[in-house]
Amino acid sequence: MNKRFEFSLFRNATLKEKHRSEWLPVGSTQNANSEYTATMQTDSNGRVFVASLGGGGIHVVGNGTNANNVVNSIGGSVSDFDVRGDILAAVGGNMVRIIAMPSSFSADSISNNSAVVGSAGFETAAHLVLLNRVAPIAAVATVSAAVFVDAATTKEIVSLAHPSTLQSLAWSAQGSTLAATAKDNIVRLFDPRAARSNSVDAAVLISQVHHAGVKPSKIVPLSDASYFLSTGFSKSRDRELALWDVRNFKSPTFSLKVDSSTGLLIPLLDVDSGLLFLAGKGETTIRTFEVTTSNITQTLTNFITSVPVISACLMHKLAVDVMDCEVARIMALATAGTSETIVPISATVMRKNKIDFQEDLFPPTFSDIIVISAQEWLNRKDTPPAKVSLNPRAKTIPTVSTSTLSAVPPKLVPIPTAIAIESSTPYVTSQAKPTLGPSTPTQTPLPQKTASASPQLSSSLNQTPFSSSPQTIPSSPKATIIDSPAPSQKTKSRSTPPKIATQSSFNYISGVPTKHFDNLKTQPPTLASECRLFDANFAYAAWPVPGSGGRVTFWPHSRTGRLPAVRVPCVIPSRDLSDFYLSRRSENTLYTLSDDGVLRTWVLPVPEDFPFDNGKGMDDLTVPVAAVKVNAGKSGFMAVHPSISGLVVVASAEPANAALRCWDIGNGGDGASEPALLWSLRYPDLIFGSSFSYCGGRIVTVCKNGDVQIVDLKTGIVVAETKFGGGGFGEIGGKGARVAWIGQTEFFLTCTFGKANQREMRIYNSKNLSQTTLVTTEMSPSLITPHVDESLPIVYLVGKGESYIQIFYIDLPPTDSAQSIKCIKLLNYVSSTAQVGTAFLPKNVCDVKEVEIAKCYRLTATSVEQVSFKVPRLKKEFFQDDIFPPLVEPIIVSVTQWRQSSGDKKLETRVVDLCPAEMEPVSSVRVATTITQRSSTTVAVELSEAQKKAVAMEQMKRLALADESGGVVQDKFQGVDDDEWDD
Repeated sequence: MNKRFEFSLFRNATLKEKHRSEWLPVGSTQNANSEYTATMQTDSNGRVFVASLGGGGIHVVGNGTNANNVVNSIGGSVSDFDVRGDILAAVGGNMVRIIAMPSSFSADSISNNSAVVGSAGFETAAHLVLLNRVAPIAAVATVSAAVFVDAATTKEIVSLAHPSTLQSLAWSAQGSTLAATAKDNIVRLFDPRAARSNSVDAAVLISQVHHAGVKPSKIVPLSDASYFLSTGFSKSRDRELALWDVRNFKSPTFSLKVDSSTGLLIPLLDVDSGLLFLAGKGETTIRTFEVTTSNITQTLTNFITSVPVISACLMHKLAVDVMDCEVARIMALATAGTSETIVPISATVMRKNKIDFQEDLFPPTFSDIIVISAQEWLNRKDTPPAKVSLNPRAKTIPTVSTSTLSAVPPKLVPIPTAIAIESSTPYVTSQAKPTLGPSTPTQTPLPQKTASASPQLSSSLNQTPFSSSPQTIPSSPKATIIDSPAPSQKTKSRSTPPKIATQSSFNYISGVPTKHFDNLKTQPPTLASECRLFDANFAYAAWPVPGSGGRVTFWPHSRTGRLPAVRVPCVIPSRDLSDFYLSRRSENTLYTLSDDGVLRTWVLPVPEDFPFDNGKGMDDLTVPVAAVKVNAGKSGFMAVHPSISGLVVVASAEPANAALRCWDIGNGGDGASEPALLWSLRYPDLIFGSSFSYCGGRIVTVCKNGDVQIVDLKTGIVVAETKFGGGGFGEIGGKGARVAWIGQTEFFLTCTFGKANQREMRIYNSKNLSQTTLVTTEMSPSLITPHVDESLPIVYLVGKGESYIQIFYIDLPPTDSAQSIKCIKLLNYVSSTAQVGTAFLPKNVCDVKEVEIAKCYRLTATSVEQVSFKVPRLKKEFFQDDIFPPLVEPIIVSVTQWRQSSGDKKLETRVVDLCPAEMEPVSSVRVATTITQRSSTTVAVELSEAQKKAVAMEQMKRLALADESGGVVQDKFQGVDDDEWDD
């Protein structure tokens, strides 16, 4: 048959951008302003790795969660990295680091679990590629050489000098040669095995000058080991593609001009289907090409993304949804607002039948299996790379891949070469763990490991990182794919990672703002970062104002509209303000803490009797109802217990005398008991924040030196302690931190800064402080303050000077479970004005009839806004009990009653049902379904299709025979005479 009639199976592949709920937030990688594109890689577990050019390590997202782990153990800024199997190899500065990447990990667990290669004589590395098709060989491009390293023995194999800086590297599909593009616009082909056996010159095949532009070029391999594809700029600044044949490397076998744009081309080649997705940095257009060994053909349609693309990569073929006919998935890094995010774009082929696996669309693909050792590869043993079937029902033979590295870091031994590498660590291999099948969980039975391989594997896991010889594998790579009946040995189930998007009732939460009162004319004074800038309860709003004596203005919510032009009333403690707090139990009680260490209690007028009418002002309050000396020196923040009347925890603001003190201030100044110091706990540095537990018996604190401590509230003894992320806040600038307990759970979270001003939220399990989850948001100088919902796992992150509020849904596992904590980013609330401070009200003030799950007040430069966070629902006449669970409220007790109770007894609580009496829960409403019964008479008179046709034909026959004359209707009309036609 003529080749022009041989159509490709993928010619009609269509691209579709995933919904925003499935986007993966990355934070800030500082790649938008870089001349080069960021390095991105994926693995078979569905994780995406993104390099941060600002020294922030490698961001790891995906694998069924929106959590953003950052690998900061590279030792400086990351120039380039590559991921193959469970190994990540990265270069940064003069160091090459190889890190084990298990299927589930946290950034802290792998900080020291690495094998480091490097010495003082190692020049700045630019690119690195890990050979995964055949042997554990890493190719590193330096300023003056291309160095090949045996990752198994951590020894240098050969170093090939080159006259120009290499810009990109690509191993051939068989892993025998390495192609590279350089700054001198020459494409080179390296054969390191020839250089080892003969000479360096014999290992380099030089092409003619191509891609003569001044901007960098890239090269990628095809499935055929003899061909490569490169992208770059011509001398006339046109973007172009080129095909290279290693058997004729003097010039490209095919060249194609793309366009005249200026953005760097990002080639994304799927070697199984031959589809090339071509994106440009800073552009929104993705072109699709079909690549063969002789031609490059562009498809008819281009895809337009909703956001400009900074960088992109293809998802690992073992992680795509094959049952949805997804032949490829593009993971595009883009800027969304103030941070960066990964946008998944699926390439699918339309098929009517999606129940069965489409064998023609998904041939066996390359796996991440090491098939021979590095020494065998050096001895010119050419073994085809192993392949694996994408069929979820396929059974695979137990194979081997690089396993998790030991936690013992190797020693660095400098030698006088480009890379100084000596190590006695053996090379460990284990069973490969490819992820097969669609994105939905699919159980796949796998054969049990053989008895001969199991002891070797189990013993190797207890050894140090690498061993010189891998385990044996099937002699024929074709035998790695088996389609056999159910095996007789035991099997285990395997499932693919779930999709990132989680169907939640709060996915479309929205904030509705209303002006509460405006005409504010004063700016807040300069206060410490630990001090509140705004607070509110169900009756009053309060905020500090400039002036002597630490003034705090208060105004009732009942007086909405414009604030009066005359002076608004204030409380004046007569000393500079350190912190203040509006009581949630009493509508008119205000606490102030001054820098003289005195805690004062103020009683405000009842809102209904607020004496501010007819434009007449109210006198300032200067005399508190109670005053207690709680600190000998300068005070920091205070925390008033929500359920123990009169219990206040105060922090000192002096670094030399940093301490946390627990006071009984006498039931809020009502004279029921005398003020007394219950306990005092010394700290090595300033205390940034604290939060009470849900049971009321513990308090968690964060310190400037990085200590996170849980303190028993009765005794003042530290019951649990950990370091924040392995390092302290002081090590990264000491800009502050916040902590908050997550509702009625055993989890709490901290908010602070990471490296390069990266704002981070870390979630802890109080029963196991080593079980943490790190979530990075974006780069900003403003410290975020968390506000946690009382009954829902929702947290609101607020930053001073910002016009938006970030909302996260936290999916918490059981306390004693080893499951990871999942944090899902919801829609942001965005306002037109920047906020100075924010205060959230208790849950019982929310309007459940309007499905209002939270209510807060925002202080801006000129007004105070009320924001209602609502969930859209259609049946508002019913009580939405799925998002309004019963509210657990503590019963207020005195300090004396609390101290007389047993030590491990929790505070008593009561359950409050938020459902109004006149409403009915939506879960108890039965949907009325009307079922129409067919009568026997109707069934009897129904005709079959053949009978209907017979009746229709009989009717047409009667109509045709109705007029026996055979005339038509027009014959019955009388026309004009024939002689009239002559006129």
